Amino acid sequence: MSVSSETGQRSGSRLASSEVEVEYIQSAERCLMSTPLLSGARSPIASDGGQFGSLNRETGDLVPCPSCRGQGQVPKAFQSELVALIPMKDKRLKPRRTVMYVVIAVIICAIVAGLLVFFLMPRDITLSSSSPFLLSHHVNINSTANTVTLDVVHQFNLSNCNFVQVTVTGVSLTARYFQSALGNATAYVDNPLEIELKSDATLSVPVQIKLQDAQGTTFVKRCKAPYKWEYEFYLFFSVTVNYTLLTQSNQALLTTFQQTSCKPTTTSMDIQGMASLPTT
Repeated sequence: MSVSSETGQRSGSRLASSEVEVEYIQSAERCLMSTPLLSGARSPIASDGGQFGSLNRETGDLVPCPSCRGQGQVPKAFQSELVALIPMKDKRLKPRRTVMYVVIAVIICAIVAGLLVFFLMPRDITLSSSSPFLLSHHVNINSTANTVTLDVVHQFNLSNCNFVQVTVTGVSLTARYFQSALGNATAYVDNPLEIELKSDATLSVPVQIKLQDAQGTTFVKRCKAPYKWEYEFYLFFSVTVNYTLLTQSNQALLTTFQQTSCKPTTTSMDIQGMASLPTT
């Protein structure tokens, strides 16, 4: 009795397990019937006797299946409901040339950034003087007041090393003899000067130098002397150039130690172009 009951239980469990297997196989078949096949065969969905066989292909109701390698079709009305199964080894799941594209994008961005930094990075302008001797355009010796007045034009070169335009907004100059300030002058304040990229320009600043008091008494005698070593002397010039570069205000300094002469001449030494020099 016990043997027969045990045999019945075993057969019942086998029937239950086989029913589960059958149900699982049927569900898998239903899933495959609603999804394009992954193999090279045509999808049962696209077959004439399939679930959607009643749709007319000539009317364009069927569209190519994206996951059947071009060998299957799916109904257009069910595109948003169907799920495509793609094998894990499918090449479409692997990024193609993604690393190359990322490397190329990084290189292009680096090159563009480097070019922008190279061309737009502000560089200091260069000031230099190529005229060691300053010729006096006018000399006035007043023996009564013991004063000597010299009119000179200080010229110096400005080099713009930038790849953008530089605008000179003002130049200030101070002439000194040892520790004594003999004259001050400004230029290009009312008439700014624009200097193009990678170019040079010559700036001219007229200044009046007046020697008086103790220096005047000495220079009245020296300027009337017949010897060159007496009427020629050295002056110290300090130049400050204000300029704008890419909307930023900057300054450049130049100091020169130049020789000049206070020897009076019988003819006028005023230069014709002196009237056109920039003044404040």
